[in-house]
Amino acid sequence: SIATRASAGKLVVNRTVTNVGDAVSSYTVEIDMPKEVKATVSPTKLDFTKKESKTFTVSLSWDASKTKNAEGSFKWVSSKHVVRSPIVIF
Repeated sequence: SIATRASAGKLVVNRTVTNVGDAVSSYTVEIDMPKEVKATVSPTKLDFTKKESKTFTVSLSWDASKTKNAEGSFKWVSSKHVVRSPIVIF
């Protein structure tokens, strides 16, 4: 999960995930955030060819003078699994 103070106005974090499912799998990101928060995840697709770890970056930005609270999430979606991570700005 990701949580940050609204006064920050932006946040960039790196996260690492480890594939524990099928050795060969592909996950695509889906982002669900309120319109006042710009959210990106890079890369937008993770391809696994074995039991391995991959790192991705989540970037968030918002108008700190207008946004006091926001919540949403991003999901990594494959043909078999959905891995959801919540995001909270408080």
